[in-house]
Amino acid sequence: MKRENKSKKIEEIIKLLQENTSLVVFSYGKTTHQALEKVRRGIEGLGGRIKVVKNTFFKKALNKTKKDKKILVELKKEINNLK
Repeated sequence: MKRENKSKKIEEIIKLLQENTSLVVFSYGKTTHQALEKVRRGIEGLGGRIKVVKNTFFKKALNKTKKDKKILVELKKEINNLK
């Protein structure tokens, strides 16, 4: 992926973090496609959506967000403590 495309993805994630009031972060590594689609349909049925992003993009976006949202500050601490 080209550098400008990576930057656009990171900016998109920053926008999502700043504009939304709710956020759920989870690992889906051993989740089947069928199970993930079932969760996706359930969330969409409630008016939400699932956005799958690369871990490195998420971390970079999270570190570039404004520090005015307490939940993002706490999430940054947790994410940065992960190995």
